[in-house]
Amino acid sequence: MVSFVFFALPHLMFAQVQNGSVRLNVILSQVQSLTVNEAQSQVDLHFSSKEDFRNGVNINEQNHLNVFSSGRFVVKVSAQSDLVRPGGRPIPASTIAVTPIATGGVTGVPGMITENRVSLSPQVARPIIKSPTHGTIATSFDVLYHASGEGYALLDNGTYSATVVYTIEAE
Repeated sequence: MVSFVFFALPHLMFAQVQNGSVRLNVILSQVQSLTVNEAQSQVDLHFSSKEDFRNGVNINEQNHLNVFSSGRFVVKVSAQSDLVRPGGRPIPASTIAVTPIATGGVTGVPGMITENRVSLSPQVARPIIKSPTHGTIATSFDVLYHASGEGYALLDNGTYSATVVYTIEAE
């Protein structure tokens, strides 16, 4: 026992504490998502009275867009073409305008900019929503669609269609 104390005790008394360290990194990448409410994949603007042709028609699609972005972003809108009906003259896309209206989740997004009545264009994707400061976890927007009715009374009856495209980009 004396030999144990003689040999082990110095090692126990002078034991060194070992430690190590690790650098922990959190890497944030730009992630964006823009979804259109699936129940609103078709928007119908009905012209059924002389007031409609005179004043235009509006429809507000509630919670139409949902935006997620881990950084600054801009949402743009365009039409793939003018509104067409087989065998008929087209309705210019520019006679249709959209207005985004923030409805939820925007309390933490200072500086959010929404444009008023942005006319559709088949040539140019136009900004309608912009966050110049930072991203958003989930912000929803109503979208008010407005058709002016300008020149519509001179066209043949029927359904004129075009695809509206929303895109989100890093700012």
